[in-house]
Amino acid sequence: MVTLATNFNWGTALENENALLTRQLSEAYDKTARIVNIKIATYLTIVDPPNSSTPMQVNKNFELGDIWINQASNNAWIMTSRTTDLIVTWKQIT
Repeated sequence: MVTLATNFNWGTALENENALLTRQLSEAYDKTARIVNIKIATYLTIVDPPNSSTPMQVNKNFELGDIWINQASNNAWIMTSRTTDLIVTWKQIT
């Protein structure tokens, strides 16, 4: 699997011209690279994810950033937080 380097050299010209922009670009690139380097799981099904307040055994199978896709409704959710091993938050993204 190909991974992105978590540091990127924006060059001394940009650093000298605008240090704040260079820092902001570096932080954004670092965060993006870290997310890309994590294997994101996609779950295809024909049902919506469990309600966030309902403890469900199926939630143990997911990690932050995993995608749940309901092919019947053509909707997708991303897991954004975990309260316990059974309670997670799914945010609809489509």
